[in-house]
Amino acid sequence: MNAYAAQQAKQAALFHAHPAMWAFFPLLFVVVVISAVILVRWLMSKNAWPYHPGGASGFLRDEVIRYGSIWLPFAVVMVLVRYYIYRFHPELTSSPYLYALYLSVFVFRRLARFLPHIKEIGARIDGARAKARAVADGVLQ
Repeated sequence: MNAYAAQQAKQAALFHAHPAMWAFFPLLFVVVVISAVILVRWLMSKNAWPYHPGGASGFLRDEVIRYGSIWLPFAVVMVLVRYYIYRFHPELTSSPYLYALYLSVFVFRRLARFLPHIKEIGARIDGARAKARAVADGVLQ
């Protein structure tokens, strides 16, 4: 057995021994990163808060719902797939099919934008930002 195969077998054994931990850590990481992105986007749009129908809290709520609706379902599916693989088939951790599943996040994200509630939320956020830009440019008073 060469060193690479031994390392891969050791990794598969570790995944198989603790499947829940290895499946949920990426979800925790994704939630933290998405929360940081939402917070930064919200703070960077401070001048648009007064023009949003819900004010600052409504703007934040819309950002959370929009990103949560787009990313969280995919993240949960990935946790379930990773748990299944780590628990029952740890030899598939380096399968190219698994990497194809990871790449599907881009397709899912693009398709999720067409959901009616995502369109409505996007229109409110974009409308508030456009109005703030127009006021800053002196077009609106």
